Amino acid sequence: MTKAGSTGSSTGQQATSRGARAERLAEALKANLRRRKAQARERAAEAGEPVGDAQSAGAHDSARVVVNKRPA
Repeated sequence: MTKAGSTGSSTGQQATSRGARAERLAEALKANLRRRKAQARERAAEAGEPVGDAQSAGAHDSARVVVNKRPA
């Protein structure tokens, strides 16, 4: 049942507008992430810290993983 005066065609338009909104939000999130990464790189460069990337990143010990528990 539809409301009086309603044609029922707005459901398709709502779905389309939801899809468009989701696309706009996804693009905004991507742009925000790029902006934040650029800001982080600028801050690191100003502080004289090396800029980390996937190739130069070494192992980290944040998990406190011990490679050899028993010394030889």
